[in-house]
Amino acid sequence: IKPRRRVGFFVTDRDYAAYDTLACVDKLKKSVDENDMMTPEEILAMRGDINPDNDNIGRVSKRFMRRYKKR
Repeated sequence: IKPRRRVGFFVTDRDYAAYDTLACVDKLKKSVDENDMMTPEEILAMRGDINPDNDNIGRVSKRFMRRYKKR
């Protein structure tokens, strides 16, 4: 089967020169100092209870057991 189209690009030296790591870090520090960013505690509070209670699992799937046995 042939793909409908192929997409790609090459990163050139001009692209590397345009990216300024120190400017990105300075911008991040500035936003932290101005309290524009959320604290880790706020982020975790917004996520809520993501992890399910694994103790209530009655049986595991065959797919899980196959992967578990391969380890």
